[in-house]
Amino acid sequence: MGANQNDRDAILKKVARPNTRSALFWWLFDNYDMVQAAADGRRLEWQDLCVSFGKQGITDRNGKSPTRITARKTWQRVRKEKAHFEARRAAAEADRVAKAAANPRRNMPSQFAKRNYAPPLALAPQTASTEEELWMGKYSFDGDGMIIVIDNPSSGVYAQQERNLRCSRPINDGIERFIKHKG
Repeated sequence: MGANQNDRDAILKKVARPNTRSALFWWLFDNYDMVQAAADGRRLEWQDLCVSFGKQGITDRNGKSPTRITARKTWQRVRKEKAHFEARRAAAEADRVAKAAANPRRNMPSQFAKRNYAPPLALAPQTASTEEELWMGKYSFDGDGMIIVIDNPSSGVYAQQERNLRCSRPINDGIERFIKHKG
């Protein structure tokens, strides 16, 4: 089984990096960002670089140490290939974003990314601004923000809060209809 894995890896490597490109091309391609940063907008000194490439065993397509001209042309090809690569990546990302935006289920919880979210709002303690806001003012809050019923008129608020907890909504959601507005 291990031999099959090695064979498959070798084949995939040939697909990803065909022999139509030189070792110099692939070295420049892999180190593109670092070469660009090191050059800092200046022209590259290809004659000196070719000596270094030869010492490192980085060759052109014919297996020879690269010359100043072949290295410069290879760098131009690498830059062109990187531009094509980035354009394909940007197009794929734009396509992915467009498909996600067109998905009618995009706002449903099953489509959300699996991450650690904060606790539901219903678990956060909430308090009313004044006791007179609730109908008849016959209530008090416990430590979790739940209404403690003192007498029957507040039982509507308490029942609504129980429904909110079961449905994972904010604890005081929808209790407005039980609030007496003074005006």
